[in-house]
Amino acid sequence: MPPSAADRYRAGGHVVASSAGTLPTAELEPAVTQVLTEAGVDLTDASPKPPTDEVVQAADIVTVRHAPEADSA
Repeated sequence: MPPSAADRYRAGGHVVASSAGTLPTAELEPAVTQVLTEAGVDLTDASPKPPTDEVVQAADIVTVRHAPEADSA
């Protein structure tokens, strides 16, 4: 799974990072797309995707961020 656009931008090539969502949507959130594009983040290969066992098992570190607003989705 390729790193998220925001991760690649912040890491400056020093870290390999992946991003996934437990409940990925069909498309990127338009407001997030606009903000990241305005910040100069390349979203060419960005797409919502779920985590896979292969990616999680290959990772050195896995972090999980919880979005309380997703609880009502």
